[in-house]
Amino acid sequence: MKTYTLLYALLFFVISPTFSQEVEEPDNHVLSKKNHLGVNMGSTTGMGLSYKYFGRKLGVQITGIPVFQGNGYYFVSTGLTALYRIKTSDHIDLVSYLGNHMIFSRTNGYQSANVQPFGPSTPVYPEDPEATVESTHYNIGLGAGVDIHLSRFLDMSIKAGYGLYDLNHGSNAYTSIALEFGMYYRF
Repeated sequence: MKTYTLLYALLFFVISPTFSQEVEEPDNHVLSKKNHLGVNMGSTTGMGLSYKYFGRKLGVQITGIPVFQGNGYYFVSTGLTALYRIKTSDHIDLVSYLGNHMIFSRTNGYQSANVQPFGPSTPVYPEDPEATVESTHYNIGLGAGVDIHLSRFLDMSIKAGYGLYDLNHGSNAYTSIALEFGMYYRF
């Protein structure tokens, strides 16, 4: 009987500390570096240079690039994305996102007026070859992805979801897959 009592007491002292310990967050360097600077390319999050602030659970990403060429041609991509960290670990984070992407462009009549990443291109041939075509496209997407911590300071972000494209053109709006990719320096 003394043997069983001693065995139960030993078992109690070995097992009970495991139930009383707090769950620790994985690797502090992942959560302590909240600022990210890099490049992003996404159909609903924007294309170009990108800044991302990611707190413990919530984050925001701003992406954009202006491209100006001769003859009055320009292409401007701007994106604003809300982020939510679902789960985190030492090497990978599971995230969800809501992306907003505005595209402004001005082309001459012999170039494509629709510059959607996954949509059909719509060539425009006006009667005047010197005429210009200006267009604005608004895209929005919702999905999930992963932030892979390649090193202590380098992240790769891959996201996929469902996108609504050309929302500002009413009957020309369409839906498609939304794909997003980014590389970030974390500091």
